[in-house]
Amino acid sequence: MMSSKKIHRLRKALGAAPKENGEHELSQLPQQYADMFGWPEMAKEVARVYNTLPPQDRGKCGIAATNYGEAGAIDYFGRQYGLPPVIQRPPELLALGPQNYTGQCMVILGRSKEQLDGSYSSLTLAGETYHPFAIPFENHRQIWICRSPKYGTLQQVWPAQKTGCSDRKVEQPFLAARFFP
Repeated sequence: MMSSKKIHRLRKALGAAPKENGEHELSQLPQQYADMFGWPEMAKEVARVYNTLPPQDRGKCGIAATNYGEAGAIDYFGRQYGLPPVIQRPPELLALGPQNYTGQCMVILGRSKEQLDGSYSSLTLAGETYHPFAIPFENHRQIWICRSPKYGTLQQVWPAQKTGCSDRKVEQPFLAARFFP
């Protein structure tokens, strides 16, 4: 099997580099390869952020990602770092609910300050993802420690997630918080 660097050089030499479509920044590798990179590093960075929390807060602090790929990577690779399961919104995971987390403390991956500002009283930018061969839009994803939600508790807003997940026009406090995509 060729290394990532060799694939990149070969594609460039053959004129087979990806073509810009205006939607996303291009990776050095085709998406089917680039999607294989960055997941362990992302989980490690989320774990680093999570472990900056005082020990008494860790058991109460949930982790959220903005898509199932990130959630799956954190769940899979995060085990070695002792990370709890990710709270995630895709319809197939809604039944899992918010677990025992109230939302008073959340580590949230992939949202901007502007997206979270109206939902939490305290935001701390604590990390960022990066891998040179990852899909560019999966790079430089911010990792926030969010405290004191303005929407109430996860238990209060979670039922609305089940009914509002497919209708983006439904204005739910949690959805309006842009906690999830």
